[in-house]
Amino acid sequence: MTLDYLFVHHFGGFKNDPYASSQWLTEEHLENAHQSRWPDFPSELNGSFIGYTIVIFPTYWKQFRYIGEELAANKGYNSRSVAIAIAGNFNLIGGKPIDTMTGTQKELFKQLAQAILDGKPESVGLKVKAGTEIKIPLAN
Repeated sequence: MTLDYLFVHHFGGFKNDPYASSQWLTEEHLENAHQSRWPDFPSELNGSFIGYTIVIFPTYWKQFRYIGEELAANKGYNSRSVAIAIAGNFNLIGGKPIDTMTGTQKELFKQLAQAILDGKPESVGLKVKAGTEIKIPLAN
């Protein structure tokens, strides 16, 4: 399998309030939301139902699916991509984001994305599914 896309997501708000802060959401919140939406889609990596490859929380990151494992994040691209979700609602109100990425989130994103784009995800501790090839052009 060849991966040719890297997608970056954020948690956004909630159905009843798209402008609510969401940086405080935990793994448990995300797990419950994704399991209710995709109840028959546990991760091969750890049994989680979270559909992203990686989530960057305010002070740490965690991998929820192997790089190369099918995702539930990018309709039409779930078997060709890596998806990093960053905790927080970065929608804009009056030109300013609702939540602001922490310094830790910014640094972790740079490290993780660079390792993935360089085709060396193992160098930062990421796990890759056997037979996966990473060839993500910068345009993707």
